[in-house]
Amino acid sequence: MKTRLYSILFVILLVVIAGLTAAGFTDGTAHAALTNVGIPAWCYTGIVHAGESPTLYCLTPPGSVTFSGGITVPNGYYFMITDWVISPYSSGLATGNTVEIDLKDGYGSGSYYAINHFRFMDGSTAGQHYFSPMWTLVAGHHLELAAQSNTQTPFEFRVNGFLTTNINYLPVVSSQ
Repeated sequence: MKTRLYSILFVILLVVIAGLTAAGFTDGTAHAALTNVGIPAWCYTGIVHAGESPTLYCLTPPGSVTFSGGITVPNGYYFMITDWVISPYSSGLATGNTVEIDLKDGYGSGSYYAINHFRFMDGSTAGQHYFSPMWTLVAGHHLELAAQSNTQTPFEFRVNGFLTTNINYLPVVSSQ
């Protein structure tokens, strides 16, 4: 008798589960993303000298969403910066050559949301990789660089990151 009761309860449970599955029942978390797919992006300057303020030009893989005009984060996306590299342009630099820059989160013309300041003293290539974004730009924003007047050597500056539509879930997994 007890076995028969368990069998009936088991069949009822299976029917309920099948019915809920067929009806698309969800508690709000059943469809949560396991990853955050991002489009890799690379932004760079040409050679920068003291006193110059270029806007970084950004690239994405062929066939994917692009930065508006190669500069501005596209509508509906965030640009999460995960790496930066600064490379002195001259070879054989002496120790002590200073490169001092401001990296700016710009919008519009001459308006800035935030500024990060970097100063390098040894004249060699430097960089940093972050496991979570060091900075996130919203749609319509762009990156600008300002080389301070005390910068003693020309340099190139690059940032890497991901374009994504979801900043609520980290880490980002490249879609490419």
